[in-house]
Amino acid sequence: MTVAFLLNVTVALCAFWVEETRGLEFVLQKLQFTVGGMLLPIDMMPDWLQRVCAWLPFQAVLYMPARTAVDFAGSPLARYLAVQAAWTLALAVLAVFIYRRGVRRLHVNGG
Repeated sequence: MTVAFLLNVTVALCAFWVEETRGLEFVLQKLQFTVGGMLLPIDMMPDWLQRVCAWLPFQAVLYMPARTAVDFAGSPLARYLAVQAAWTLALAVLAVFIYRRGVRRLHVNGG
């Protein structure tokens, strides 16, 4: 849930630069659907696509929790948790970076 939240926060923070983020949210949802393992399990994808999916955060959101629920085993669980922790850290750093850049760009006039 944390990785999914941070992905959504990253997209939402793009509102500092674009007025409407619905298109970006749509792209994020479709990426989660296709390369996250919802449309086709990652194990059934071609080898080259499995390698690409292994480097993306979407499997940590969808595929790893579903795989653990279906076929629980201790050794993959430790690896899955490590991947999720790494993506949590990376996306948190990215979200803070985007936020700081956006706040510097923001000019609020009130009255």
